[in-house]
Parts: sequence; structure tokens; C-alpha cells
Amino acid sequence: HGLDARFDGVGGNAGDGEGDMTRRKYSPDMIAPSHHYDHPYREEIEALEYRPWQLDVAGIEKKEKITVRTDKNDHGVWIGTEEDLAKLATRIMEGQSNGEIHEIALDLEAHSHRTFAGFVCLVQLSIRRPKSSAAASGQQQQTTPAPPDIATGYDFLIDALSLRHVIPTHLGPVLASPHILK
Repeated sequence: HGLDARFDGVGGNAGDGEGDMTRRKYSPDMIAPSHHYDHPYREEIEALEYRPWQLDVAGIEKKEKITVRTDKNDHGVWIGTEEDLAKLATRIMEGQSNGEIHEIALDLEAHSHRTFAGFVCLVQLSIRRPKSSAAASGQQQQTTPAPPDIATGYDFLIDALSLRHVIPTHLGPVLASPHILK
């Protein structure tokens, strides 16, 4: 059935029952795949080592209230071209290299109408905002800031329909990096 085939020859002769001690008997009428495919990121998962900053809880208080800062001028940046996607990926990787970006947040919007598996239509990506001294002291800025762009924005909307063929090339290294918490 394919399930027993994975255990044959491990630690003993195939079929002698002395190999894997966790070997289970399966019903002869059980339907199972004839071949097993490893997880595509198996090597990355097995090699994962948490970074000290990921495990540091020194700055977290148990009763710390989480506040979300909102600003009427804070808008998302639309990423609709490969050039913009490449700039965003470069900003994230360079930010990770110089210690400015440790975390990103992702949300996927998918479409599943008339399709079994569905497909991703939109990727929402956010970068953690730095704690600013003006926000911490309660001061308001008097001038209206310019609309955010790729270099200054923190929230991005990526058109996954038009960029489907290039997302793995540009965002793949970002998503596979163990130095960036997703």
C-alpha cells in the first residue's frame, strides 16, 4: 500500500518485523499512496534554529496593553509590477541585514469560486513600525506626511493575480529566511 514500503529495510531486513518498532499493521483494503513526497521545505525546517531575539521576553510585561496606532494618512502601498515587488523584497532583505526588520505579517486572500484548490488573489504584507519618539511622547505632527511608497510604507497590497509568475522569485527568499519571523 505504500505505507509499509517506507518502513521496510529500516534497522533490519525487509519484512522481518525487527526494523522499526513503531511499525503498524494496516488493513489490506486500505487505500494509500504508492509514493511519499517529502515536504518542500524539509531541510529548512530541520535546520531551523531560533535566534536569541526571537526568544527574548525581557521587554514584554504580562499586563502590557497592545495598542494599534492608526493614522488617517497611513495607507497601504499597491504592488502591481514586478519592479515594485523586487523593490519591496530588496527593502525587506536589506532591512533584515542591517537589523531594522525582524518581523513581517502576511495575510492571503484567496478565490475558490468554481475551482477545487482555489488560488491566491491578494497578498497583504506589513512590516512592524518602529517606535517613534513623537508617538511615545504624545506629540502630534503638524504637517501632513507624503503618501507612503515602497521605501517609506509599512503596509503593502500585492496583486497576486498579475504577479503570480514572479512572486516565488522575489518573495521566496524572504519567506524562506529563518532570520525573519513571519
